[in-house]
Amino acid sequence: PVQSMGQPPMPAFLAGPEAQTCIKSGYVKGADHFVVKIAPGGVSENEKRGLPTNTGLNLLFSQHTLRLEAILFDEGILTEMRTAAAAALAARLFAPRTVMKVGMFGCGVQARWQLRFLRAVTDCRQALVNSRNTEHAARFCEEMRDEGWEIR
Repeated sequence: PVQSMGQPPMPAFLAGPEAQTCIKSGYVKGADHFVVKIAPGGVSENEKRGLPTNTGLNLLFSQHTLRLEAILFDEGILTEMRTAAAAALAARLFAPRTVMKVGMFGCGVQARWQLRFLRAVTDCRQALVNSRNTEHAARFCEEMRDEGWEIR
């Protein structure tokens, strides 16, 4: 069986009121390795600094020796892709066969990956986006149009 252990996100500290850090681990009983994932994020000021608002890394340890064997500093991309892949799987299993439009609330990194992964499970290429920030929405729509979406 796959086991996953985690703790509630650490509350905001020096990085600001919306910042948090999640630390999770997972393993398969009897396998050779286990993983510890550290996912800090929510630092809105990072956008002004030209940095991503989220980041992350995965640490791979031996289940036999407990020695660190690898570090994957993926900047959170695995989290972003995993969430979108799970949503695409849910859409494939539960959405109607014919989808006319996709609705997106927000236009951040998750919205981008959601639309990218939905391409694999639906022929629909029309989307509506709702965002609190019109500048972000305009940039998102332009990027997604470049990727083949009719979006507004």
